[in-house]
Amino acid sequence: MRQNQALLNDWHIVADARELKPFTVLPKRLLSEDIVLWHNGSKIFAWQDFCPHRGARLYFRKD
Repeated sequence: MRQNQALLNDWHIVADARELKPFTVLPKRLLSEDIVLWHNGSKIFAWQDFCPHRGARLYFRKD
């Protein structure tokens, strides 16, 4: 799927901050890409759901 460059270089709301409690991980999907949101106790981060070292997802889905 071809992505619109304007969409790739913009801000997107993917979750409400209240959904993400401290020290938790929340999986989301944005523009056909799996991402994980995580809270380290003081900041919220968004990363691609992929570990380049292990070649595995960062979030394990139990469903």
